[in-house]
Amino acid sequence: MLAACLGLAGTAAAQEMVLNGGFTNNTAGSTVFNMSNADFTNTVANCTGFGTAEELDLIYGTDFGPQPPVGNIKIGLHRQANGNSDAFSATLNGPVFPGQSYQLQFDLSALAGGAGSIEVGISNSPNTFGTLVYAADSIDGWVHHNVIIVAPVMGQYLTVREVPGGGGDGGTNFSCIAQLSLISAGPAFSRVVSLSALPREIRTGQRSVITVNLDRAAPPGGSRFTVRYSSTALTGPATFTVPAGRRWATFIVFGSNRATTARRVDITLSNPASSATTYVLVNP
Repeated sequence: MLAACLGLAGTAAAQEMVLNGGFTNNTAGSTVFNMSNADFTNTVANCTGFGTAEELDLIYGTDFGPQPPVGNIKIGLHRQANGNSDAFSATLNGPVFPGQSYQLQFDLSALAGGAGSIEVGISNSPNTFGTLVYAADSIDGWVHHNVIIVAPVMGQYLTVREVPGGGGDGGTNFSCIAQLSLISAGPAFSRVVSLSALPREIRTGQRSVITVNLDRAAPPGGSRFTVRYSSTALTGPATFTVPAGRRWATFIVFGSNRATTARRVDITLSNPASSATTYVLVNP
């Protein structure tokens, strides 16, 4: 069966995260109906079909449903009477990070008399829906959706599915989507690129200076990291913040080895975007 069409509006190329949100990079060149997941994946670049209905539509212009308001291509999704539904993922040019804000945009329409509902998710796999971040009903005529979402998880894929579950056929439960877009709506996390300790070897009661180097200046409010130690033979802060505008900073750890032999203590600094480890050898 033919599926409902969903369209997404693009943004500046320098900011766009969806690699083929307009679906123009495809090998079909014209409308193709009822594609299996494998056919859709092989036809539309940087997109993967994974729904249980396996009848995704790549639709040009007005071949089925209304002309997209931007571009000329829309993807049709269908929910079958048995509850099976179409779904696909779009590959991003980099991961989204939990707690970060992103601007999600798309155009959504139903077919005449065939309203549906879609859900958008974030996933680490191209073949699973992942975590829900937005939902919308499709109605006759295009509606532009432009929302700010806060990513609940890290993920490399934006996923779209017709809402699964019971439903009818004969013109119901169809949606169309076009011009899928996702851009960062807030400062990206700075990533730790190196972590060093000086001196590398200390005794109980002595200190070592840990230097943190970032890939970019810390955003307003600073870049906050969690600090973990592999042993209590070394003590130091549980969290550390690189001040705003700085690309490096230092903190101090102290030897506290109650054993009779030297202990190597790994120090791991992490935030949602990155992680780095160094070590200090602590003698009694």
